[in-house]
Amino acid sequence: MQLCVQRVRLEQAAYLWLVIDNNGLPVEPIESFLGYLFNTEKSPHTIESYAHHLKLYWQFLLLANKDWHVITIAELSQFVVWLRNSIRLVQSENSSRRVESTVNTILSAIASFYRYHNQLGNTHVQLTEPSYTPINRHKSLLYHVYKNKSVYKRIISLKTNKVLPKIITKEQMEMAIGACGNLRDRFLLCLLYETGLRIGQALSLRHDDIKSFDNEIHVIYREDHPQQLRNKSRKPNILTISQDLMRQYSAYVNEYQNILHVCPYVFVNINSGSYLTYPSVRKIFRRLSIRTGFRLTPHMLRHTHATLLIKSGWDAAFVQKRLGHAHVETTINQYVHLDHADLKKAFQFYLKQQA
Repeated sequence: MQLCVQRVRLEQAAYLWLVIDNNGLPVEPIESFLGYLFNTEKSPHTIESYAHHLKLYWQFLLLANKDWHVITIAELSQFVVWLRNSIRLVQSENSSRRVESTVNTILSAIASFYRYHNQLGNTHVQLTEPSYTPINRHKSLLYHVYKNKSVYKRIISLKTNKVLPKIITKEQMEMAIGACGNLRDRFLLCLLYETGLRIGQALSLRHDDIKSFDNEIHVIYREDHPQQLRNKSRKPNILTISQDLMRQYSAYVNEYQNILHVCPYVFVNINSGSYLTYPSVRKIFRRLSIRTGFRLTPHMLRHTHATLLIKSGWDAAFVQKRLGHAHVETTINQYVHLDHADLKKAFQFYLKQQA
């Protein structure tokens, strides 16, 4: 049976994703779960990702002739092998195997799917178990908040190696700026580099969100973007930016004032005046990567900004606020990494203090 993921428009700027079978009908258990995610206002892109992950799971169930109601842990481990060995539609440059982190992401979606149906009494399959912090374990920064709360841990997961975020150097950033073919691309590049915004946040910015007199950008949660782009947090985030970046914004607006009035969003298609889309951004960064000779993505600029803030001495709580992370531990775990050069510099400072 061939399955596909179909986007269904519910109302203006509101979509739901379904997994459709070869009869053109939604797979009911998945439809129910995705509807629950939609009703609880989960991110549209989260719902879309879950739909694709569950489609893979349902394909395995059909091929292996398994019943989702009573699948065992041993059978689920066969699904992991199937995921690892099946060819990806979108492949990396050097591998067609799904990496460990991708498999774990898919397993997390399936675990959430089963927790939902367990609550409804549709199945008794348990893919997660409560996990408590051991007494003898080093207490985390927020231990006092979570010490009496259990968290759900997947029974099956693959071991992954911690990979440091990929960043670019100052020289590479200058090369990328020089490779931009217009003021829009240059402003987008510099905006992501200086603010650490997610690309979805940048594309959903409106001109009203940029306060030129205060050198501020207000990142606001909205639900009416045609592509369902929205800020992850409902709480507004105010970012202070440099005068140089604000001058770049002014130059961009002056250059394309004849088309910018057509669309309320800051970043537009220069030819049509319509809002800029994810595929267009991918083309921009693919073009810049070819021109500069190194790989460049929007999220690398976010990683670079955060890393530079940490290395310059910013407190992790300040970086957390600027990046819009919900928890400071996310910031610490992802960006506070000490390499040999950091340790050497710290020790040399220590020696000077002792002299």
